[in-house]
Amino acid sequence: MWLAALLVPVVATAQSLSWSGEASAGNELSERGIALWRDQPVVQALVVVSDDALWSASFAAARPLGDGRGSQLVLRGAGYWMASAEVQLQGRLAAYAYPGAGFHYDHGEATLALAWRDIASIEASALRMNEGDPHWYPALDLGLRWPLSEHWALAGGIGRAELPAWPGYYYTYADAGLSWRAGEWRATLKHLGVRGDIRRYLGEAAAPRTALTLTRQF
Repeated sequence: MWLAALLVPVVATAQSLSWSGEASAGNELSERGIALWRDQPVVQALVVVSDDALWSASFAAARPLGDGRGSQLVLRGAGYWMASAEVQLQGRLAAYAYPGAGFHYDHGEATLALAWRDIASIEASALRMNEGDPHWYPALDLGLRWPLSEHWALAGGIGRAELPAWPGYYYTYADAGLSWRAGEWRATLKHLGVRGDIRRYLGEAAAPRTALTLTRQF
């Protein structure tokens, strides 16, 4: 399995591993502008192991607390390279599963990313569904974070993607808001929107909304 190969360094360099994790709660969970569980509070957990320099592997789980069904499970491996003191390149492979969710969105995803300091990033991704669909669905994401003070920053992003399961249909999505960080705690408040007639296909899952998330790192 291609993703399992990414975890081989975990065994080979166990003496130098670094472990971390986080727990989050929010009023919704979205992927590229689309709500997975519309108007449903969601809790999330993440565990990461890395060598602090060249690679990382993580497992994440999310579950709605309202009348939404199922959960989201994500296994991800990443490799890093510092092009300079301020520019980092990253490659990621991920597998997504949604057991019991009532919709078919299990998929794999490959991403190449470039980040400048903690301020700007650009990511190019390709997604492939697990339901026998051989098509790769591309996406391009731009992100910006502008510090306002020690604890506060403006943050936003814009992206364009081909809608999974709808080959040839592209849509644009964006978000803008405020982020706060203090020690092991952080919070984000942002407004999300999608451009185009995508609501014809996805209904309220693509409607504009405001998202609030609180996270505790460990």
